[in-house]
Amino acid sequence: MGESSIDVTLSSADVRLDKWRVLPDASCSDHRLIVYEFASGVARGSHGNFVNGDYRYKTKNADWDFFRTCFACHAKDFTRNGLSAEESAEILSATFTYCADVAIGRGSMTNIRRCDWWSGYLTEQRKLYRKSRKTLNVLKKRQITGHVFIAALSSFRIARSRYRAAIEKSKGNLLRKVVEKLDKEGPWSPLYHEFKANRSLNLAFIHNIKINNIHTVGIEETTEALLNALIPDDHQNTDDDYHQQIRAFATDVPTSPMSDLPSAAEFITVVGSLSLNKASGEDKISNRVIKEAWKVSGDCILTVFNKCIAEGVFPRVWRQGFIRIIPKSGDKATDDPKSYRPITLLPSLGKLLERLIVPRLLPDGPKFHKNQFGFTIGKSTVDAAISVRRLVHLSDENYVLGVFLDISGAFDNAWWPMILLKLKSREPEVIQLNYNPKLNLPHIIIPEIDSKFMIDTGSSRSFISPAKADKYFANCTYYEPFEVHSTHASSRHDEVMIIPLFPIFNSEQTHKFYKYDVDGKCDGLIGSDLLKKLGSMIDMENNILYTKNTQIPMIYNVPTELIIPPRCEQRVRVPTNLNNGDAILNYVSFCNGVRMPSALVNCIDGIATTVIQNTLDKEVSIVITKPFKVTKYNSEKIVLNTINNDLEIDQILTENLSKLRLDHMNNEERTKIQNLCKEYKDIFYSEKIPLSFSNEVKHHIRTVNEDPIFIRPYRQPHVINEEINRQVDKMLKDNIIKESHSPWSAPVHLVPKKLDATNERKYRLVIDFRKLNEITIDDKYPLPNINDLFDKLGKSCYFSTLDLASGYHQLEMAEEDKQKTAFSTQAGHYEFTRMPFGLKTAPATFQRAMDNVLRGLQGIHCLVYLDDIIVYSSSLQEHIEKLRIIFDRLRKTNLKVQLYLIGLLDLYLIGLYV
Repeated sequence: MGESSIDVTLSSADVRLDKWRVLPDASCSDHRLIVYEFASGVARGSHGNFVNGDYRYKTKNADWDFFRTCFACHAKDFTRNGLSAEESAEILSATFTYCADVAIGRGSMTNIRRCDWWSGYLTEQRKLYRKSRKTLNVLKKRQITGHVFIAALSSFRIARSRYRAAIEKSKGNLLRKVVEKLDKEGPWSPLYHEFKANRSLNLAFIHNIKINNIHTVGIEETTEALLNALIPDDHQNTDDDYHQQIRAFATDVPTSPMSDLPSAAEFITVVGSLSLNKASGEDKISNRVIKEAWKVSGDCILTVFNKCIAEGVFPRVWRQGFIRIIPKSGDKATDDPKSYRPITLLPSLGKLLERLIVPRLLPDGPKFHKNQFGFTIGKSTVDAAISVRRLVHLSDENYVLGVFLDISGAFDNAWWPMILLKLKSREPEVIQLNYNPKLNLPHIIIPEIDSKFMIDTGSSRSFISPAKADKYFANCTYYEPFEVHSTHASSRHDEVMIIPLFPIFNSEQTHKFYKYDVDGKCDGLIGSDLLKKLGSMIDMENNILYTKNTQIPMIYNVPTELIIPPRCEQRVRVPTNLNNGDAILNYVSFCNGVRMPSALVNCIDGIATTVIQNTLDKEVSIVITKPFKVTKYNSEKIVLNTINNDLEIDQILTENLSKLRLDHMNNEERTKIQNLCKEYKDIFYSEKIPLSFSNEVKHHIRTVNEDPIFIRPYRQPHVINEEINRQVDKMLKDNIIKESHSPWSAPVHLVPKKLDATNERKYRLVIDFRKLNEITIDDKYPLPNINDLFDKLGKSCYFSTLDLASGYHQLEMAEEDKQKTAFSTQAGHYEFTRMPFGLKTAPATFQRAMDNVLRGLQGIHCLVYLDDIIVYSSSLQEHIEKLRIIFDRLRKTNLKVQLYLIGLLDLYLIGLYV
């Protein structure tokens, strides 16, 4: 294994060890099952010289349609009869290369100018600088200010200064090294002549390294010395019995045909699991190229792989790996072999064949140690370090003894700050799972794996049961520790799966599923991560899951117990006594604060979807013992939620008439006014009757752009939230607002009103539309001049002021602009169906509507200023006739007014006395 050392960490001899424990082996080293043959080359890193012919395919701007067509035309070349496995593999690789050359094209491995002072440390600093700059630009674009922006700006300035300082330091070190070597003899003397002739700092430091205090000469000698120093010979005579068994098994390639050949489904799974970010081997065939070819000639490619497995041949063309030696990050001696590290590039087709062979060899060969990390699929030495750390934390002893075997130079290959950052980022992911088995979540059927997956938008991750994972996707399992914290318990797990999406989704993407049994009643759970990737939309009314490419029916299990969370409205499925058809579900009160509103529902197979409201501060359980009785809906009858009891309307009118100021009139005059009001009793507003609306004019919100504005709700005290919910419930009942799915949102707050005669504090619900108003285009409709209004009241003796009740809420919003009025509270997300208060152009719209309603009457019978209608006349009889004309116009346009100030002898208008 080469030179090594053992580091032992012990406590002081003076400390008494009450309890102690020795950590188990966390990372033993075994051989892989596939033995590759390697060539070597020396590179200068991401910004240096590369070996001749080094290139990559420019897949970013590739013409994939042409590539697939070209590959399909040449597929018959490597599937001809009579070809051996070796020949078919060579022709397949040549076909990939030819089609990629003609359809994609080659490019240089780098488009960055050579600079010998560049290092891996500079690359890391540049990444941090660019990341901080990108974050700052995003905040500027979204106009986010405050402490978040200040912190981002500070991080950007620090990263920029560190990046600039690192560049200057690296340039200065290189120049210093050159100056130091110019006047010295020895292996560095050629630098003087090169520098003098070319006036350049592009110096080939890697051509000279020092072995046993002697410098090498020439690229061949340097390469050989580097390989011997970095990859020492693994002598077989140092193997123990176990490693001798592993070595013998690794070189024992089966020569007899295998009967267990990969199926098309297994091959699809393996191809789908290929990562697009992996570097390609010396053949330059990337995983993206393989995936595109598989789309049109997957069966032909599988034929070649099956031929190799059946004949027991691992083609030589796919066993030829490539070792590239690159400089390490940091300021290291350029003539020290430890300043470089080797990386291996394996052919992508070879790695694909390996994924098909290894699972077939592992069951018959020696088993890996359970703590094996290095040289194991899906595991790495980083996972070993995490495992050691976990074992220490789980230890219940007072002291832990750790013995670490450190192969010389093995951990000098990376920049330590980045290693620590990676270790921190690889801590077990904590997944908060709020799944409640009592909730009735929808599920879909995955026929390809005979499974049932629940749909849970509240889960941030997707899961698959271990039974289904091991049965269908055994080759796609990776080691990645994670912790699941549910409402009842927490548990730790170690395996995830990256698998192609099921054919039912009609998508070629792959997705990560966490191997965890969510519920014994289902085989998995689809969370919000997969729903977002698919661009999903859930239609609860028709029970359909829509994605970008398809639609999938959702199924519900009708529960016998419903769990309603506190202070929310939850959509539920309940049994009914009607099998199919539209029906009216009557109001049901389960207990004080928990109710099911009456609703028009659609019954399918005896099941209806409705909502249950829980206004309590605790979770409520509702047990369903029998179907709900519903009334079959008759489309010929229109059911209106109005008051048809004339006696009740007369009682409301009597209450309103008592509020009129008629003390200045005699009995005859008072009777005339009251009779007029009784004749038009339907135009007067009462809180006991839902507020009507007029569609005479619809309010439009024209904005400079259509980018949604979303502002989080303000935090409010609990008492304020109760008042907000009360007023929101009333607007819902009056159909002024409705529940919304709009991407727009404005916050709400309460403004206290002046104390009334009862000294009771009341509040006005206000929507903060300031951000919306900033992008709203002005409506220049003119408002009346107040001086002109007073000039027309000169000789009048009787006045009446008709105030429209919640005037803005009596005008309808344009359908396309309702989403812009959306607002959020703790109880939900809503949007206005009527024109709300607080909009920039609302006064102009309201004045336009009133001018249309009273067109031909203004200046003759009345005057209009926003929501105030002023009726004026010189005699009471004339005044009553004018009121009748105006009341008739209000009735036709379905507007409601307050019944307060009629037939006055004087008037206060906008702070002025008439």
